Amino acid sequence: PSSSAAARGGAEGDVRGHVVLVLDDVLSVLPWEATPSLRPHSVSRVPSVALLRALLPPSRGDKASTGTHTIDASSAYFVLNPGGDLPHTQAMFHATFEHQQWEGVAGAPPDQAELVQQLETKALFAYCGHGAGERYVKADQVRGLGGACATAVLMGCSSARLKREGTLEPRGMVLSYLIGGAPLAIGNLWDVSDRDIDRFADSLLRRAVFLPDTPHPPAGPSDTAAPAPAKTLAQRLQEAAPDATSSPSSSRTPSLVECVALARDDVRMKHLIGAAPVCYGVPVTCLRRT
Repeated sequence: PSSSAAARGGAEGDVRGHVVLVLDDVLSVLPWEATPSLRPHSVSRVPSVALLRALLPPSRGDKASTGTHTIDASSAYFVLNPGGDLPHTQAMFHATFEHQQWEGVAGAPPDQAELVQQLETKALFAYCGHGAGERYVKADQVRGLGGACATAVLMGCSSARLKREGTLEPRGMVLSYLIGGAPLAIGNLWDVSDRDIDRFADSLLRRAVFLPDTPHPPAGPSDTAAPAPAKTLAQRLQEAAPDATSSPSSSRTPSLVECVALARDDVRMKHLIGAAPVCYGVPVTCLRRT
């Protein structure tokens, strides 16, 4: 059976904490995170409570775990347009990734052995290509990383879709990343258009990962009327509860999961492309150089 670890807020005006959805293979195909009640909030999903317990960061001394991992955003590897047929995506992100001083490959397939090594040694992995990158690294290689795997941002079509094989439990690359040791894997539930998912990825990474002085990519022919910037998560919650006192944590660095919620409104097709990305795992916050 399916269940949700989401609990209703206490008194009216309370700021809801992170929500974890525990979904079976039937419910996992639906974009629960894009429903009106959950869309403004930090939401992730897992296939089981056992995996959720394994993903939570350990407690430190007598302090309980906050449930959020922290990684170094400068320790990252990217695979950009490995098939060579997404020139807009490569033009949008190549200079931006290099500005972060990230290592990676653009416009060509990565070496499989090198990619596996980078997944094991880097803190963040960004993939902008077709699917979840399974053509370049096998699922069993990711699962076999032994608990040391980079947080994955997989911006290809259906990169977070789980597929059932006969009577076995459904599988997917996002689950392979979690089993391999990644605290979080972000992907899409269905096929997406490259330009709109590029807008989403740019908004997500710019909010959560990129350096503050990162230049914006040049506008393409269809980008002349860019969407208005999305409001912060704290502003949305304050509008929903105008009498509530602002949370002291509203000025902290937002997690990748929170930024996914915000980036949904920075695309043109907000209820199609904006609803496709989901987060498997637990929140991850990126430390950025200033």
